[in-house]
Amino acid sequence: MLLRKEYLFPLFIGSILFFFYFCLASYGLLNNNEGLYAQIAIEILQSGDWVIPHLNGVPYIEKSPLLYWLVALSFKLFGPSVFAARLVPATCGALTAYLLSRFESHDRQTRWLSSILLASAAGFFIFSRIVFFDILLTLFLTLTLLCVWNFYARGQKKFLRVGAISLAGAVLAKGFVALPLIGFALILFLVWEKKPQFVWKLLDPFSIVIFLALIIPWHLLAHFSHEGFSWFYFINEHWMRFLDKRIPRDYYRGPIYYYIPRVLAYFLPWVLTIPFLGRMKWADTAYKRFLLSWFLGFLLFFSLSKAKANYYMIAGLPPLCLLLGHFMAQSKRMFRVLITGVSLSITLLGVGIYVARLKEPELTVRPSIRYIDVQKDIYLFKRFEELSTLPFYAGRPIPILMSESKDLWYGQQCGTRPDLFPSLADFKAKLGPSYMYVLKRDLAEFNQLFMVHPRKLVYTSAKYDVYLL
Repeated sequence: MLLRKEYLFPLFIGSILFFFYFCLASYGLLNNNEGLYAQIAIEILQSGDWVIPHLNGVPYIEKSPLLYWLVALSFKLFGPSVFAARLVPATCGALTAYLLSRFESHDRQTRWLSSILLASAAGFFIFSRIVFFDILLTLFLTLTLLCVWNFYARGQKKFLRVGAISLAGAVLAKGFVALPLIGFALILFLVWEKKPQFVWKLLDPFSIVIFLALIIPWHLLAHFSHEGFSWFYFINEHWMRFLDKRIPRDYYRGPIYYYIPRVLAYFLPWVLTIPFLGRMKWADTAYKRFLLSWFLGFLLFFSLSKAKANYYMIAGLPPLCLLLGHFMAQSKRMFRVLITGVSLSITLLGVGIYVARLKEPELTVRPSIRYIDVQKDIYLFKRFEELSTLPFYAGRPIPILMSESKDLWYGQQCGTRPDLFPSLADFKAKLGPSYMYVLKRDLAEFNQLFMVHPRKLVYTSAKYDVYLL
């Protein structure tokens, strides 16, 4: 069955709207990353400090601030809500998919097809629906590399200027990791093309000035605003993380092939269509070699890094979708394969939303809030990250008893808010009517420490309990 081009544009629009925005706020913000980054945005608005991010009342300088700024602006416009928080990554995902439709190396139908593939790739729409840095980073990396290709193919310097702006956005989105990512991709491509000297054409002085003018102000302000910023941000967070020497270690380790199965999972269901497309020539043109270099450069960098995370290689999906879209557009089975794949993705999203709503008591503290009086004192026992949505839903920073938090480690060392990290003796000395959130795995220790104190269980889930002390 031939590709029915008249159906492709509505499917392109529908895919972007559905996969990124459907039921976006149907379950609460998730513990760990969503809770962390939404709370930082709230504290930006409350404090008016747009330079040094704060998490749960203490400095948090692990990442660049652009995501926090955008979420804070969304909260300013729409109010602090799940929808307003997730609107930012969802729109970044939608814009990334839209960018592929503007890539003029293809005819319009093929570009729409590539956008549909990206929007409906399971890993991409899942991470676009979570408050996360990596979709924002992917948006800017994608625009940067599309600009580089257009400059390589056409020689127009306007693409370098737009690329410089986009690369600055990538740095402000997730730090200087953007530079080696772009560098690995370009070096691989230029060596493959036997044109290493072309790199000098990319070093356009005006574009470099634009890039520096955009990234320097925040870094300088942060350096002079907070004494420990430069060491922690530049050395500990960037260099030491890559070498597996970061303090404290808050990431996974993994083998060199760590990302191979994950990329296959991200690219469901479309990775299953490749055997049905017939014989494909993967690297017979400069355009295809550029896309392969883009993907392989990212894969090489993240594979060499000692620090691993499930979501890092999500930035490698756009070139795969551009490649596969090119091959699929030429297949006589294309329409049938396309509809089948999109239908599978719709099913995956529907099941994911259903499971998230079913498991909400384990994934977020939102269901527990209706059982407590938020005007009373609220505490966390030991572990912040696994219940990190509590400050957002309680509406204020939460003290942590016997903290083992890695995300708050730096802020705790700063000593600016000792009241948020009380010792056991201080807590017991001031103990009054207050709530304590305790993970199930810490219950034995909690019960031993508070054996003689009366307590009432006010809420329980499969993951944590809430006690009134």
